[in-house]
Amino acid sequence: MARKLLIGGAAAIGVGAGPWYAAYLPPLPFNASIWQARERLVSDSLHVRGRMAEGLVSSGALIGKSRDVIVGLLGPPPSTDKFRDHDLVYWLCPDRGLWGIDSEWLVMDFDEAGVVADADVIED
Repeated sequence: MARKLLIGGAAAIGVGAGPWYAAYLPPLPFNASIWQARERLVSDSLHVRGRMAEGLVSSGALIGKSRDVIVGLLGPPPSTDKFRDHDLVYWLCPDRGLWGIDSEWLVMDFDEAGVVADADVIED
């Protein structure tokens, strides 16, 4: 009986901790081939693109880059009606919250010189 309770308790903790753990996975170094392969995934339990984008944003690596350089790095942006007030928008992954019902997006804005002035990871 004690063994069943222990196994059941461990399973419950694992199910509950899964979304919490995913929310706190560290940023990843950018890898173009992995980025583009993950674009086609509807579900990404490891949030790879989101974590890569987080690394790109936090390091400032996108700031000062032209549209051509960004598209060469990330591929062409997908067609979307989301976030029309931003210049470039890339879908990343399901949000890292408990339920994962929203999505995370990489958004960028260009300045008058045509280079990225601001980049951020946001949720819809």
